[in-house]
Amino acid sequence: MTFLAGFVALFAVLGAIPVIIHLLNKRQFRIVVWAAMEFLLTTMEKNSRRLQMQDLILMLLRVAAIVFLALTLARPTIAPGHFNLLGSSGETAAVIILDNSLSMGVANGNEMRFDAAKRRVKEIVDELPKGSAAALILMSDIAVDEIGEPSHQLDTVKETAQHAPLSDGGTDCFESLAKAWKIAKNATSSSREIYLITDMQAGAWPAADNATWAKLVDEIRSSKPAVKLFISDVGGGSSDNVQVERLQAEDELVTTESTIAFIATLHNYGPVPARNVTVDLLVGDTAGGEPRKVAGTVIDSLESVQQVRLETRFPTGGDQRVEVRASIDHLPADNRRCLSVNVIDRVRVLLIDGEPSATDSAFGNETDFLKAALSLKDEDNEAHPSLIETEVTTLSGLGDKTLREYQEIILANVGELPPNLIEGLKTFVRAEGKGLMIFLGGNVKAELYNDLLFQQAGLLPGKLALQFAEAPDDGSGKDAGIGFATDELVHPIVNFFADKENRPYLAKPRFRRWFPIEVPAEKDLGASAAGDHVSVVARFTNGQPAIVERTVGRGSVVLFASTADKEWSDFPLTPAFLMVVRRATQHATLGRMPSKTVQVHEPIASYLGVKEAGVQVSVRDPRGGTRQLSALLSATNDLAKVEFADTHFAGFYRLEKAGDGAHPTWFAANPPRQESNLDSYDEKTLRARYPNLPFQWVGQRADLGSVVSEKRVGKEIWFILLALVTACLIAESILALRWSPKGT
Repeated sequence: MTFLAGFVALFAVLGAIPVIIHLLNKRQFRIVVWAAMEFLLTTMEKNSRRLQMQDLILMLLRVAAIVFLALTLARPTIAPGHFNLLGSSGETAAVIILDNSLSMGVANGNEMRFDAAKRRVKEIVDELPKGSAAALILMSDIAVDEIGEPSHQLDTVKETAQHAPLSDGGTDCFESLAKAWKIAKNATSSSREIYLITDMQAGAWPAADNATWAKLVDEIRSSKPAVKLFISDVGGGSSDNVQVERLQAEDELVTTESTIAFIATLHNYGPVPARNVTVDLLVGDTAGGEPRKVAGTVIDSLESVQQVRLETRFPTGGDQRVEVRASIDHLPADNRRCLSVNVIDRVRVLLIDGEPSATDSAFGNETDFLKAALSLKDEDNEAHPSLIETEVTTLSGLGDKTLREYQEIILANVGELPPNLIEGLKTFVRAEGKGLMIFLGGNVKAELYNDLLFQQAGLLPGKLALQFAEAPDDGSGKDAGIGFATDELVHPIVNFFADKENRPYLAKPRFRRWFPIEVPAEKDLGASAAGDHVSVVARFTNGQPAIVERTVGRGSVVLFASTADKEWSDFPLTPAFLMVVRRATQHATLGRMPSKTVQVHEPIASYLGVKEAGVQVSVRDPRGGTRQLSALLSATNDLAKVEFADTHFAGFYRLEKAGDGAHPTWFAANPPRQESNLDSYDEKTLRARYPNLPFQWVGQRADLGSVVSEKRVGKEIWFILLALVTACLIAESILALRWSPKGT
């Protein structure tokens, strides 16, 4: 038994007052020999035992009333499980938070911090009073309630903790404490306890002035009955650590055509330089074989942050796994960083010619200039193919083509728009994230384009005027037409010309005819185009749009206001045509593909065509676990999506469609960079930072049992003692009245 107001219990000594009064009154009697009283004394001796017993009972009731009143004011408690007469209301509901973040993988001697934390969980459960229950939360930068409600199956709690995995996530004490508080405050037990077992990493705690954190602290502090918070530190050891902080390709477009450089950033968090740090670049094939070392270097002295440049070539295209590994230290999990790279073997472009030539004359077809600009040959090595591979067809030849085999489709002065082509282009651009380029011309029916491509398909970047425009003839015969404006060249397709030396190339072409384009506000794109964005790439000197881009879903559509041949302009005859078309192709090819490299606990998503909704996709995590998912229709019903959110581990994730094991999709997940900073808080720092947070500190070498016993208080029983006070006073009054002499 313990007292919440122990000093008040001292007033129980006042229970001696009735005894003292009784003894004092007894000493006041004086024996006087009186013959006349002998008869009365003889009579009273018969009832003396009864009278003495009555006086004793009344005195004891008065003493008990005073003692019970003093104890009531002292608010005594019975430790949970120590007073079975109170029933199960004396049990403890414990919520245990086990830190399984990446930093818990630090090896202190022969033992990891995570192993010490698991041992602490067992100690906590063993210290719980009989009849108690416990819940278990795994803490990283997300809070996972492994056992979401207090369970009386304590052996199961211990077993679950022992089999808990060490994740590669960061640490967020606030989120886990908030979830633990929610569980604890809903528990019906009279005693509620929260145990936070962590390495006390400084970056895991919220800002001291965080309003949401302050609200949580106030709730815990003012809880009735009080919720006890125990913080167990299992950290310790050196905070020295070397981390591979970042890995990225030097170029945005990675191809098999040239050597690719990767930049690895290493960070030394220690106070002294790290010596002879090896850095290796490894590459894995698309099938999933073991990564092989392709480059490496040694950093003689790593003082703080340093970048390393490593090069390699990719013999084949597709998703490639790239990894950098550094020398192993006492936290191996952050000595590597992964990257999933989409290597382009060939950019296959399908040119749909809307005005093929009836003769074999050079550059007589609508697409001849496009083909020449895109399929440049290496004059020094004719055997080396061009990165961009073009293929020309017409509307009548589309039946033999599979659009998904290409990275870009170019419509050149195409007059008719068959329904199957429209549907194919929607999937090609919006779902598959590929590029569509449109050149206009005399065959284009503006009303048809506006209806099918803009209004219905949501692909066209803007509405076309019903009639093309013509530049006025100034009569000089020189430089007839309008040109490109050379200011505000910020779009990636034309920002090359923003340089003063390159600007004349863009200013040279002259346009005699073009279609005016009305660029809509994004709110006018329609509900099915949520997330689409329209931007003017370049304007004519008269201010009208010359090139307009629309991001559509995950892909991109680039619209040119004029033709791809020399019928309406001399643009195809100038060097600017080659530069603009190639840059537009590379830009559209990249599309808006979501990054295949994410942070641990961020979801990964793969997109499929709408016809593949319901397809089964297998996901394999870096530790060999597998999961089956179904491709689900998006909210706009224009594509299918596979999303996997349980990225708890760093490394490579393999997504594989049923029956398509030869072409898996690879994703990479990396731990948060700040998790590698092992600076930590001690008890003094934590109390100074959060003075209102009520907690009991359990040090690394502290005896958990004694710390908990000192803090643990059970069910208050003052109401029982108050009832006893009342009973004693009532009984004393009734008995005193009953036993008082009659007639007085």
